[in-house]
Amino acid sequence: MIVIYHIQGNDIGEILQNSLDSVGLSDLKVKYIVNDSVACLFTGLADRPNTRIGLIIGNGFNISFLDKNEEKNTATVINTELGKLDY
Repeated sequence: MIVIYHIQGNDIGEILQNSLDSVGLSDLKVKYIVNDSVACLFTGLADRPNTRIGLIIGNGFNISFLDKNEEKNTATVINTELGKLDY
């Protein structure tokens, strides 16, 4: 398990950008941080617009999907995770 102390309440994107800058990779810019199932969902949507879920299976599983609001013509990503199934 990886533990990162003193991260709660801080901007992870800023911390990552500062780390990239400190090792000479300032030409790379952090724009978004997403977890694996959301990245899977967005990758699917980019290739096949009728994609419904992003699913990652490991020691648990993560699933994400779009909750569409037809009235407002918007969508919210819903992400759920169940883990620590490796006991």
